[in-house]
Amino acid sequence: MTVSSTTLRSGPYAGNGSSVSVPYAFRVLASSHLKVLCTVGVTSSTVDPGKYTVSGVDAANGGAVTFGVAPPAGTQITILRNVPFTQDLDLENQGAFSAESIERALDLGAMRDLQILEVVSGNGDGGGSGSSGNTIGDIIGFRLARFSALGRRRR
Repeated sequence: MTVSSTTLRSGPYAGNGSSVSVPYAFRVLASSHLKVLCTVGVTSSTVDPGKYTVSGVDAANGGAVTFGVAPPAGTQITILRNVPFTQDLDLENQGAFSAESIERALDLGAMRDLQILEVVSGNGDGGGSGSSGNTIGDIIGFRLARFSALGRRRR
């Protein structure tokens, strides 16, 4: 399958205390590749993955996040693609060649590129990278912090 859409966020959806399912319209390779944000007023927090289930994993048009308890009225739910900044494909010299494994790794790379593009273009935080703390925003901030206001590299 390919990554044929640049969409990497769905929502925000208004919580109403009764609807437990919200859709997302982009492909993810694992349920852990989603980040669900709950916003009340101007404060956003990441929803614990134990509080929802994900359908539509590896589906081109996405799926849905279903909560155990409906988000209350006054909340906004946003779903982001949140792929890790790792490369897990390991090919052995003169070993079997799996085109599907190569394509999956390339798809994951394209998804990461879209997260970076979102941050660089100023449209968001790029979804982050899970619990490692190495979000693309952190990475860019670290790189920029290494230079002074005059453009000289700090040590």
